[in-house]
Amino acid sequence: MQMKTADTLIRLTREASSEPGTDPYLSAMSLAVQADLPVLLWGAPGIG
Repeated sequence: MQMKTADTLIRLTREASSEPGTDPYLSAMSLAVQADLPVLLWGAPGIG
């Protein structure tokens, strides 16, 4: 189930297009996802 969801998200990411952003964190995350690298998002408890 999780792999199917991940495959769907990757497919949607490849189909989408947008203007380059100025947020370095978002750019780094986008590059990591496109390179099939694991991404760990860390924040204060209760944020996500």
